[in-house]
Order: sequence, then C-alpha cells, then structure tokens
Amino acid sequence: MAVTLPLRSHQAPHPGYTLSEEGTDPDVVYPAAIVLKFSLSADNKTLLLGDAPILPLQNYYIPPRVQAIQVPAGMSEYGVRGVAEESSDKRIMRKGTLDLDYDRLVEGDPTGGPPYYNHKPVLRFRVMGVGNGGVDTELDVSAQEVVQVRLEDQNEGGWSNAAERSYLITSVEVLPAGEVYAKISEELGDHMGAEADQEKECTRKTWKCPDEGVYEAGSPYRTPYRFIWRKRFDQYGRIGSLRHDFVQQWEISKQKVYDDPLNSALVALGILLATVLAIVTGVKSRAANAAKAKAAAEEAAKKPKKMKVKAPKAEGEESEESEEEESEDEDAAWLGEMAKEAGEVHMTVDEASQLVDLMSDDEDLDAAAAIPVGKPKKNKKNKRVAFKAEADE
Repeated sequence: MAVTLPLRSHQAPHPGYTLSEEGTDPDVVYPAAIVLKFSLSADNKTLLLGDAPILPLQNYYIPPRVQAIQVPAGMSEYGVRGVAEESSDKRIMRKGTLDLDYDRLVEGDPTGGPPYYNHKPVLRFRVMGVGNGGVDTELDVSAQEVVQVRLEDQNEGGWSNAAERSYLITSVEVLPAGEVYAKISEELGDHMGAEADQEKECTRKTWKCPDEGVYEAGSPYRTPYRFIWRKRFDQYGRIGSLRHDFVQQWEISKQKVYDDPLNSALVALGILLATVLAIVTGVKSRAANAAKAKAAAEEAAKKPKKMKVKAPKAEGEESEESEEEESEDEDAAWLGEMAKEAGEVHMTVDEASQLVDLMSDDEDLDAAAAIPVGKPKKNKKNKRVAFKAEADE
C-alpha cells in the first residue's frame, strides 16, 4: 500500500525539493510530496517501509535509514501506484530519492517485552524532515500528517514475538498529526505529541540516551528511540551515548586486528594454540582417568575372593556346597581320611596333596592314576565337592 505526504516547511519554496514541469517557466515552483510504500516481508512477519524493516525493528539501538520517492503534490492514484510499483511509464513524474527524519510511535510493539500478547500493533509514522545532496530541511510541524498503519497477527493463540506470527495490514490512514496525538494523550494521560521531542545533550553518562514520550515508558524492554533525526544516529547507534562509544571502539579494534597481516597472524596463532591446548588437556584428562581405573582394578584383584554357596537343589539331585579356601595341608589330610574310610583307596597325606594339586589345576582326575575310578566322573566345576560326594557313598 502506498500513500503520499505533502512536503511543507517554514520556508517557501522548499529548497532543493521542488519540481517543475517540462516546457513551463523554470522559475515557477510546484509543491512537492513523497510516496511512502508500506508492505509486508515475504514471510509476513515484518512491516516494511520501502525496503527498510519498520515494525518490528531488527535492532532497536540502530534505527533504520528510511527513504522515499519525491513526486509532485496532488499526484493521481495511478501515478502513486506507478511509483510504488517502480513503473517505467515516462508519464509518471518523479524526482529522485529523499532521506527522511521521522517520528516512529508504536502501540503494542510485538517484541516490546513481556507479556508478549500484542497481536494488533499500530504504527504511527510522521515525517519530520527531508534531506538530499547534503541539504536538510525541517518540515512545518503544524502542517504535518501521520500515517497510521494497523496490523493483525493471524496467530493469536501464541506469543506475539513467536516465529509463527503472520501479519495482515488491516488499514492504512493519513490523519492530521494534532488530532492523532491529542487522542493518544487523552487515552494515556501523557503528552505523546511532537512536543515530546526535546533536544537534549547526550553524553557518556547515559548508556542509551533514550527518548521521552514512548509507549510502555516503565518497561525495560521498551523501544528506546522514537524521534529519528539522522544527525543523531550513525551505524553505531545514538551519537554521544556510552553504548555508541563502546560499540564504535570495539568495531575499530576488530578492524585493526583483521586489517593488519601481523595482527591477523597473531590471532590465528592464538586460536591454533588454544585449540592445541584444549586437545592436550583432553588427552591428559583421559590418561589420568585411565590410570585411576587401572589402579582400582589392580587393587580389586589383590583382594581374596570368596566362593559363593549355592542353595541345595531338589531331592535326588546332586547337592553342591562351597566353603572358604583352606590350606593345602588341611585339604590333603581330609582327602586321605575320607579315602581310608571308604575302603577304596589307601593313600598317604603326600599322595592326597598331589591329588589336590591336580584338581586345583583343573586337570582330568583319571590322568593322575592316584585313585581307581569305578564310577562316572562328576561335573568338573568343583572337583573337590564331587570327590567328597563319592567318598561319602
């Protein structure tokens, strides 16, 4: 959507912004105006003025530079549409581009801070001055008009700053500035008109040097600037503020580092050393953890292991039991005594000791030939218990 605003200043004619029709007296000056084109971004998340994002802003500390096409005042609707659509029709008169000083007052900023429930934001846009070719002109406040643009979010179920927001432009109106600001001041009980723009000294004593007369004045998330005079701002923000000085010095320092080949090499070397240090630290940490794990395993291996006692099985099945480790002499004495009582084998304590050694090495008992085996061999899991069972029989 496109609208036209007349350019009227305290001086007449307007220096540098007049249009003259071809074939007429060059001394005759015709009133001029500008065309403002409002549209939505491709994803319907941002309101654009020309090519500049105007609501919400991409950076609240650095307002966008806004330009407009200069045309004759009273241009027809066909001409305004042709300028907005960049028509090549030669019958449409236009004269270059102007830089704007503007008043941006937003009601219900969707990203203005919690709570984020502003699904119907309203932009009130007023042109305060124009500039071209180094010549700046301040427009007459009493003759200024306000372009009021209303948006509506189609995703009212979520937060107004959500990625799913999608706007529609519901209305675009051109209204007298005095009427608009009088109504706002009556509703809010505050002075929200052009008189809120008071020139004040901006020093490093303040971080942002914010404007007065802005909506949500008590919120820390509010838009800090409303009156965007080009002479007050540059690419670093509000000139004179502490934030501006900090950002400027930071950018200059970065530029010096990356522009100087020696500094760039030092930065690259620093990054490389930091990476190597991180890798070495990680390797050392892993090695230390592995050493601790190995030491813990060795300590656990030194501790004596105890045999677990299994519960007796059902009647008729072999019953296995375990006992704590005994000395080899005790085992041999017990084994010899049982063999003697069974009447099957007569052996000395030394012979029984040899048999125990064979059993502890998990060798086949038949290979020892120390005891004639007349019955099938038992499970080798625990030969000592199996032999004891046979002896008891």
